[in-house]
Amino acid sequence: ARGSFVGVVGPNGAGKTTLLRVLLGLVRTYEGSIRVFGEPPDRLGERRHMIGYVPQRSDFDRKFPARVLDVVMMGRVACRGLGRRLTREDRDAAVRSLELVDALDLAPRPIGELSGGQQQRVFLARALCSHTRLLLLDEPNTGLDVPAQNQFYELLHTLQHEHGLTIIVVSHDIAKVSQFADRILCI
Repeated sequence: ARGSFVGVVGPNGAGKTTLLRVLLGLVRTYEGSIRVFGEPPDRLGERRHMIGYVPQRSDFDRKFPARVLDVVMMGRVACRGLGRRLTREDRDAAVRSLELVDALDLAPRPIGELSGGQQQRVFLARALCSHTRLLLLDEPNTGLDVPAQNQFYELLHTLQHEHGLTIIVVSHDIAKVSQFADRILCI
């Protein structure tokens, strides 16, 4: 339901990440049907940018020369389209997203120099940067210490309640996700 927080739990290989990929329109279903904003995911067209996605943490070259603001602005490509020049409006949206996740002070820093918790907030800002109404997160707390996990879930809770976001989080940590989720879906 709109504005809800759903935790998706289950064993490895059960299909949790595949569910997110189906919602994103990256994988087709063999049976049944899925609707996102009233449409099949592969027919969302312009509304596709209303879905923000934070994938499982992946390693990247920490020497990659990208500042935090540049990484967040990459989230605007969904609005503009590939190959189009980003504008002042895009930069302003990136700054607002960084403010939303309390990470504006990180804007000039190289992404590779941030802690795991800081990086997750930056990736969350990137996912929120494009008129996001549905936020999908795949194991967002992997590699974070307990205080950083708590901060991250508190931030998601705030986004849900103060900004009306619908949030779906895949997690192995049923205890943590159940503290914040309105519903738990077990696959």
